[in-house]
Amino acid sequence: MHRLREVVIETTKQCNLNCIHCGSDCGHKTTEDELSVEEWRDVLLQLSEMKVGKVVFSGGEPTLKDGFETLLAFASVLGLKVGFISNGLFAFSESLQEVISRCNPFAVGLSIDGLKQAHNKIRKNQNSWQGLMQNISILQNLGVQICVVTTLHKLNYHELPRLASFLDLVDVDSWQLQLAMPSGRMKNQVNLLINEDDFKKICREVLVLRKFYPNINIQSADCFGLAPENSIRSDYWAGCPAGISAMAIDACGNIMPCLSLQDSQRCENIKNKPIVEIWEKSSGFDFNRKFTNKNVKGRCENCKLLSECRGGCNSQSFSYYGYFHSSPFCFTRSFYQ
Repeated sequence: MHRLREVVIETTKQCNLNCIHCGSDCGHKTTEDELSVEEWRDVLLQLSEMKVGKVVFSGGEPTLKDGFETLLAFASVLGLKVGFISNGLFAFSESLQEVISRCNPFAVGLSIDGLKQAHNKIRKNQNSWQGLMQNISILQNLGVQICVVTTLHKLNYHELPRLASFLDLVDVDSWQLQLAMPSGRMKNQVNLLINEDDFKKICREVLVLRKFYPNINIQSADCFGLAPENSIRSDYWAGCPAGISAMAIDACGNIMPCLSLQDSQRCENIKNKPIVEIWEKSSGFDFNRKFTNKNVKGRCENCKLLSECRGGCNSQSFSYYGYFHSSPFCFTRSFYQ
């Protein structure tokens, strides 16, 4: 039996920005069939009963959800470890600050895509950087861990050294680096996606930055593939966790292995069945749970380490090729094979 350890919740599809690389292509309005606060409360109760380790509220922009503060507080009361990811466009309200202070989230993620000029260009809003700086100050005053999330593509990866210097100066706690994929809005801007040479440059930069800035917990996301421990990330990565130890629930209640797979791999809706039943019995997780080497094609097919990572990040593989278990980028393949 697979134990569910982490759930990402797409609290709402509504967003107040129009970012170039948005994989969800979120809009400025909510959809009619989004879950209500009461329905989300029931979801959280079920997750608590399943003894889920972490719940991360995402979006869209989760702070735009009417009742978000209620959900954050309720999750904390249930004993769930909670965090959320925000674009930080507007300074967090006093009421939200009060809830954050009481809930003590394990981290609040803030999306920062470069220094001021590059960030505002990518976010298509000249006030975006200013809002982030306000929220960094707010969260530090509350004593909350700040995790900066940066999505890399050709418009910003060259800014990594200067951005690292800035993040060290403002004393953030951690920094997650991830790669843009051809999904959502990026489907129409594939010219901005990195190539293999870009990937190697990014990896070399990450290796240097992790040594030069030990006070920033710099971690490369799953989409960087298999890598030696303490190289581009601290821990050993045992392959894509989607459907193995993690899953996502979109704003309308659809369960899927990963929020980045929402267009292709929806399992069932929480309105129709209990979450535990979906988690334990849905065939939508089988692509990862019942993995065999026979399922693999492409660049990963003949890899000797295939049994360790199962072909890397599945959302990345699917967005590029339309099938699983063949990520286009892999640290080990690029530097050791």
